[in-house]
Parts: sequence; structure tokens; C-alpha cells
Amino acid sequence: MTPERKRFIIELAAMVIIAFAISLLLGYFHGKVSWTACIVAVVLAALIVCIPHRTLCPKKISQKEFDELSVAVEENRLKLIKKLGWHWEVRGASLCRINNQTGEVLESIDQRMVAEVWGINTDEGPFLEDFWLLCVCNDHKHSIGSEIITEEIWNWFFALDGFDFDAHLECMQCTDNRKTLLWRRSPLTCIWSDGWVLTSLLLTGQRSVTLDYLMAVADCINHAILNTDEVNHALSVLCPNGYLSLDENGNILLADKAETIKDKPFEKASAHDKIGIVQKHLAQHATISCPEVKEYFTDDDMKKAYEKYTGGMRKRNGVKK
Repeated sequence: MTPERKRFIIELAAMVIIAFAISLLLGYFHGKVSWTACIVAVVLAALIVCIPHRTLCPKKISQKEFDELSVAVEENRLKLIKKLGWHWEVRGASLCRINNQTGEVLESIDQRMVAEVWGINTDEGPFLEDFWLLCVCNDHKHSIGSEIITEEIWNWFFALDGFDFDAHLECMQCTDNRKTLLWRRSPLTCIWSDGWVLTSLLLTGQRSVTLDYLMAVADCINHAILNTDEVNHALSVLCPNGYLSLDENGNILLADKAETIKDKPFEKASAHDKIGIVQKHLAQHATISCPEVKEYFTDDDMKKAYEKYTGGMRKRNGVKK
């Protein structure tokens, strides 16, 4: 039930009760209660509430009227884009602002880097733009007017996990000056693949590990190939918390803090069971929250590492099972 409907029901019930009580009191003071008068009072009270509410209810439009309105909105959007000289376009996981003439990407919003999405309402409509989406990415902010947002772009925002559709609906109905939070990225928490990555690094027995060697050891203990998201998520958690770092050559360096995990239970456990021990340690000791996944390695980096790993350079020296 919507807030407006709840408010209407409360107002109607309150008005009916008040009218009924007043009619009873008047009948009591006159020495006789008229039930007809009570019914008339209740009906009038209900009409007083219902008639204004009825006039405020949006008029239902036919499919033909809706289609005509959609065509008009699209025409206005294309005119505005032509006037601006640029438009927004979804390209993979990114939302890009494109130059109409050259196709050059003027700015880009990576979905993985978005920290917050706000709905900005103003009271300047309908003559001026009265709703924007504000994307907050690290120290950068991107503003996108609703008049140039296509269905594809809306779906790009709606795909954000945990997007507040109720708040978005309120923004669409708002005509006041208001700023509404529509989505906020939760701080990263340790997931199983973070423990898998750190365990693999610990089992190499080296302080400096190449990406292809990490991939080989991870495959050896879990019989699966690490993907880009898993590696980047792990590094986004482990680097700020002081377990790892990267050098200028892209080698992963283990810090002294990581070595403290290798206690007696860790040494006695099987290679696969070690992952659970490391994951439990991270859940208890990784205290620095990371609001986003950083791109330490690209898909091309992972592809080259995989080709190197499968091309005969699969190293297993020092892997303890």
C-alpha cells in the first residue's frame, strides 16, 4: 500500500468518526438521537475527503495517448542531443558520454567504480530540466539529465545491486527541491575467493609472485582458474589491509602480516582446507573497508598470464599440499 493511500484511509476514517460523534452529541443534547442525521453527517464527511482526492488522482490514458506521448518525448530527446552535441551511451559495463560528430568518448562511468547514485529534483519544471541523476565515483561526480536518458541507460542504473526503486518512484513524482539517495555501494567484505588468492600466494613460498604463477598454484589447490574479478576483488581487500602490495612490474608482494597466518593449524591442514583457515582469519582481522573494486589487473593481463601458464611454464615448486 502506497503512503498516499494510507494517508487517504486515515483521513477518511478520522473524518467519519468525528462526524458520527458530533451527530450523536447533538442528538443527545436535543434529547433524541436521529440515526438519519448521523448517516447524512457520515456521508457528507466522506464526500469532503473523497472528492478532493478524486480530483487529484491521475487520469488514466489510453495506449494510443501513451504511444503519442512516448514519440513526443523521444523527439524532444533527439532535439536536445543535437543541440548539446553529445549523448550518453552504454558500452559494456561503462556509461559513456559520446561526441555526436566524432564518436569520441568525452567521459566514462565504469559501473564498478560508482560509489553512490542520487536523484536531484527541482521545482523548475516543466519549462526547465527538473530531475537529474548524480553519479559519485571516487572524487568525480557525473550529472545526467533525465531528458536525455534512454531506456537502456535506465536499465544500466537499475542493474546496480540494491538499487532503491521506491525512492526512484518518489523522485519521479516529486516537484519540490530534493536530493534523494537511490543507491550506495556497500563496503567490500571478504569473500571466499579472497581467501583462495591469499592461500595460493602463501603456498608459493615466495615473497614476490607473478600473476601466471599465482594462477598455476590456485588451479593446483582448487582445480579452477582465477578470473579477473576474483583477483581484483582480493587485491582490493588485501592490499589496503596490509597483506599484499604490487611493484612497478605487476608482481604481487607478500607483506610480513600475511606470513603470520601460517600457524600450526594452517600448516597441518590440506591445501584446500587452508583456504577456509585463511578466510576465517580475514573475516576477523581485515578491518579496513574498501568501497570499490580497483582494477589492479585487466582482462588482457589475465589472458596473457593464462597463456603463459598453459604454454609450458606451469610452476609447482614449493607448493605444499
